[in-house]
Amino acid sequence: SNPAVTLALITSGRNYLSKREGGFYIVAQLAGGLLAGLFCAGFRAATGTNAKLVAPLPGDEFGPVAAGFAEMIFTALLAYVVLAVCTTTRPANWTTKQRFHIGLAVGACYVVGGIAALRLSGGLLGPAVTLGVALEAFNWGLAHIFVLWQLAGALLAGCLFRLTHSEEFKVEDDEDG
Repeated sequence: SNPAVTLALITSGRNYLSKREGGFYIVAQLAGGLLAGLFCAGFRAATGTNAKLVAPLPGDEFGPVAAGFAEMIFTALLAYVVLAVCTTTRPANWTTKQRFHIGLAVGACYVVGGIAALRLSGGLLGPAVTLGVALEAFNWGLAHIFVLWQLAGALLAGCLFRLTHSEEFKVEDDEDG
């Protein structure tokens, strides 16, 4: 679960999630990311693992703006795809009620976005992961900046969804009136 996707869902106007309910989800998602980071740090310390740790910092050849922009664009792509495949009305001519494409589409966004942004920012694509990685590495780096860029991506996705899926927001005319 990704707080940026939750924010996009709240701001998209789809009414799938109230602001209050979404706020609780976001708090739980951030807590989960922090707990995961703490668990990984504890596991690493207990086992003596000397794995190279990743901190939320720009890649060697890139600055914070380029790294943040990559996080924003690919977080926006991810959130937009979730909105487009999970919240839209199914076409009437579909012969199946199954939505197997959802996992493929969302998973592909994580893979493509993560790989594309890897050298720029680490390809974290979400506030919970960013905070968890920072806690595990005991290096906050630019975590707060990355989170802001990711949240900006969520807002961008919500706006783009409203622009590109306007038919999803049309109110059916009352046939009696």
